[in-house]
Amino acid sequence: MPEKPESAFAKKALTDSATWEEAKLVIDQAVQSGTSKNMEVDKIKDNVAVQTLSYAIEVLHTKQGQSNNLANDIARKHPKRALKVERTTEQQLSVPSYGEIKGMDTDQIKAETIKVVGQIVKVVKEIREMGNEVTKIEKK
Repeated sequence: MPEKPESAFAKKALTDSATWEEAKLVIDQAVQSGTSKNMEVDKIKDNVAVQTLSYAIEVLHTKQGQSNNLANDIARKHPKRALKVERTTEQQLSVPSYGEIKGMDTDQIKAETIKVVGQIVKVVKEIREMGNEVTKIEKK
């Protein structure tokens, strides 16, 4: 059985880690459910709000990269039927800069997190739709 940490620093680190994992779980569950409307933002504690928004932005950029790679693969494999999905990351993504985040209060950060998760859900849906389109093309 693991021993509990003795020092105050170790206890705080353990608590912060659990708080952070819970915040990440809120984001991951919202993406899995396919909507940001029912996000449990009250589970995102104030001390990890900025970190949570940064994580959501990172996930969004990753998913957008996957979407762009898939669109490029489709265009290469099926040039005559390529989907019109090319777009630049700047056009597609709407996220606050680090400077903007620093000027926000916790409620604004949580609201921005919900918006970013909404964008993640949209990109994941696009990826799924592109996959379905490829399946249709390859069946013909």
